[in-house]
Amino acid sequence: MLDGLLLCLHPRLPQAAAAGSFLIFVMSFVTLSFVITTPDCWVPDLGDPRHGFPYPSGAGTLVLKDAIRMGSALVTMADSAKAYLRKRGEAVA
Repeated sequence: MLDGLLLCLHPRLPQAAAAGSFLIFVMSFVTLSFVITTPDCWVPDLGDPRHGFPYPSGAGTLVLKDAIRMGSALVTMADSAKAYLRKRGEAVA
């Protein structure tokens, strides 16, 4: 929840929004590590030829949604950092 609130501060405090985006990126990275370490993320071998990677199970699809969050956090982090540097450059000049 704190990371979302930090993102909302983008117009006034872009450096806080960049920190919030970084927190979301790290959280998504940790959650995506479960795809590798949790055997229930992929369809088990029950005789069907379609099993394992790349066929996610119900739990796997819940974890893979974090790939989208991770990508959007990277974009918002870059945008917030660019806005901060632009704002800082105007204050110095």
